Amino acid sequence: MSYGLLIAVELLAIIVCCGVLPAVVLHFLMKAFARRSAFLVKNYVGRAVPLGLGFVWPLWGIGALLLALMVRLFPDAQYEPLLGGPARLLGGGFLGWAIAIGAVFAFGLIDDLGGAGISKGFKGHLKALGHGKLTTGMIKLIGIGITALLFSRYYFMYSVWVGAHASWLIALCLLGAAIALNANFVNLCDLRPGRASKVAALMLVIGFFIGVIKSFAIGAYYNLPNLLLQLVFFLLPVLVTLRYDLRERGMLGDAGANPAGFIAGAYIAIQLSWVGLVIFFLIMLALNLLSEKFSFSRVIEKNSLLLRLDQMGRINTGEIDRKKETAD
Repeated sequence: MSYGLLIAVELLAIIVCCGVLPAVVLHFLMKAFARRSAFLVKNYVGRAVPLGLGFVWPLWGIGALLLALMVRLFPDAQYEPLLGGPARLLGGGFLGWAIAIGAVFAFGLIDDLGGAGISKGFKGHLKALGHGKLTTGMIKLIGIGITALLFSRYYFMYSVWVGAHASWLIALCLLGAAIALNANFVNLCDLRPGRASKVAALMLVIGFFIGVIKSFAIGAYYNLPNLLLQLVFFLLPVLVTLRYDLRERGMLGDAGANPAGFIAGAYIAIQLSWVGLVIFFLIMLALNLLSEKFSFSRVIEKNSLLLRLDQMGRINTGEIDRKKETAD
């Protein structure tokens, strides 16, 4: 099989397994959730919206495992981009990504279904813990942190990313912390329809361009098709949920926003140099800490450009048919 044809086959396989199949199943799931009051929650304008878009991530994980099965069935693909090759971004295999995202989804779902909304932010959860109460939010934060560390350890098993000058343990902790903080940051953005999805998509595009710049810097032009396949692979579930999110036909919740942030953070972090990873970690730490003092929504509302981008594609809530809304 020629190289160009193999790339086309891989792209088609990714679109079908990680885009089309999750989209079809999610369509029927959201219809079912919309009929059950247990899954209906109030959004920022008081509209009842089904919570369940996060289920796209375990569906995406199943698609990733199907891709891994294809590698076994077609040995010729094992030494080509994305569907194999031990030196590739997904070179450790699809299993680690699927398990990590599945775990983050599960911890987010626990908080969605069991969280009472009393304790918010790091300070709120720590305060509750100090009074002897373990909130679902704290369980989620701890669980995602551990998942990020285990994922980082998994990634290092297949990577020579850490240089001889860097402490392996420090690098692992930095990578895990940066990914976990990014997962929480994207979740913090999930206060308006489409905002968290847009932030995650933007981060994935940034990760793609970081990879392109690195490839050009070292003359690895052969890696460019692989980078494009990686972007499609990670971006598809975000795009699948974006239409529901923007049209207020579904909500991401913690089970949707946290996995999106986790995978976007991982995609950026594992491509950075040692210095770049430290900078990325500090930026994510600062944003998470600032969220305890400042409202991101208010910052966006005061900036005309950010406000325009934030509202792009969103329905005009002032024109919502309240009678139809009740019927939905």
